[in-house]
Amino acid sequence: TAVSAAQAEELRMSSTAPETSPWGVWLAAAGERVAELTDGELTLNIFYGGQLGDEQATMNLLIRGRIDIAAVSTSAAGLVEPGLEAIHLPFAWSSDAEFDCAVDNHLMPMIGDILSSNNIVPIGSFEVPAFVLFSRQAIASPGDLVGQNWRAVPTRVSVGFLNALGAHGVPLGNADMVTSLQTGAFDGAETSGLYGIAIGLNQIAPHLLMTQQTRVVGLLMTPGAVWERLSEEHRAALTEAFNDVDSLRVNVRGVERSMIDTAAANGLTVVELNDTTWAEWQQAAADSYDTLLTEIGGRAREVWATVQEAQAACSN
Repeated sequence: TAVSAAQAEELRMSSTAPETSPWGVWLAAAGERVAELTDGELTLNIFYGGQLGDEQATMNLLIRGRIDIAAVSTSAAGLVEPGLEAIHLPFAWSSDAEFDCAVDNHLMPMIGDILSSNNIVPIGSFEVPAFVLFSRQAIASPGDLVGQNWRAVPTRVSVGFLNALGAHGVPLGNADMVTSLQTGAFDGAETSGLYGIAIGLNQIAPHLLMTQQTRVVGLLMTPGAVWERLSEEHRAALTEAFNDVDSLRVNVRGVERSMIDTAAANGLTVVELNDTTWAEWQQAAADSYDTLLTEIGGRAREVWATVQEAQAACSN
């Protein structure tokens, strides 16, 4: 039976992911699932590829009630509570499995409590690749960054960590990141392997150190006012539709690995960390934690305490 206009509701969603990317495909499937579960009473109008702006702009649109669902990372959620950046402390997580366990069982409940206190409801999470280091010249140890200019992700943690290593970390957007490396003004950039190769960063910074130093959580969020007006059935449909996190994790990680391997076959030098070199980088990072937590501010130390509990619970 056709749903009447009075019964149907459309939610506007914004994502920076291209429609054909693993995230875009996943979001589209979730949208179809929502419509199926609600017999067409609830639908999603998804704006892909940053049509409505970058993550920070998307978060601001959500806060102002201009969109109904934002698909952004905890970097953007820091606009609501800066302390969430404590999740990003470099080399805090030793493996994908440890981080997945932490997100599912410890971090999402904490994030939900923090966002709910700011009248934002998290619907679910999604995979974001860990950050790595692309450089114009080969680097191996933390000391190699001393005196260099580096593109930092626009977060307190990224800038603070690079500065703590003796580099000059400058927060830049994606377009400026490419330009700064092309001109030779910068020596390297922190970003994900998948994104870096997708935009051709490996052509101008042909050395990739697989530090996987920073991990962030992808979040699907809606304003409390939107959540409150939805029926219990529609809330359940949204939650169920975005529940298949594991398949996206496998897909994103597989695509990233394939892209890195292909780039390596075409001239990109890829260096993996072993136990010894990982420990060296981790120690350099740990030395900066107290300073970084102070710079993050907000509820950072409270969030960090939950991170440490999650590490202990998920390390085995």
